[in-house]
Amino acid sequence: MLNKMLINMSKTKEIVFRHPSINHFLSPAPISDVAEISSAKLLGVILQNNLHFDEQITAFLKICSQRSYLLKMLRDQGLSKKNMDSVFHALILCKIRYALCAWGGHITEANKGQINAFLRRMHRYGYVSAVYNIDDLICAADAKLFSSVCIVHHCINYLLPEVKTSHYSLRKRDHHFELPSWHYSLLRNSFVIR
Repeated sequence: MLNKMLINMSKTKEIVFRHPSINHFLSPAPISDVAEISSAKLLGVILQNNLHFDEQITAFLKICSQRSYLLKMLRDQGLSKKNMDSVFHALILCKIRYALCAWGGHITEANKGQINAFLRRMHRYGYVSAVYNIDDLICAADAKLFSSVCIVHHCINYLLPEVKTSHYSLRKRDHHFELPSWHYSLLRNSFVIR
């Protein structure tokens, strides 16, 4: 109210996040005139109330499958392998890599199998010269994010743990931070801990 913004109740939705393995979940009292939904799209990422990303993966694989038709047309017209790789990166790989650090650690082995099967199929059809793997893409995205976050002026640099101090000569590591502790797998799989 201070900034004179009004909430449009017809566009307002409510999503209640819950742990995926809870058997008896007591939902909070619903807000009047607000519809409760099980998933919501936020900045291009579909968040589900059970903290799974099945809908996200189904959605981007559907879009990537549609885009693969363009790759087929370009391949059939004789586009070179180098240019096919460029188009594949621009149309397919960028879609898979989008916000990968946010959802990549939370996907199941079945989800990884779906993505890897799609990527192998793209290679088999000749749309790309290399075979990509989702685990490698996640590791590369995490490494890139970590190197960015280590810059002092980065907006999420404050999430990094304290620098580890030791009087012993320890083996070489990729970083000099204290290893964070975690108690739940959902936290362990988050990009901050990874």
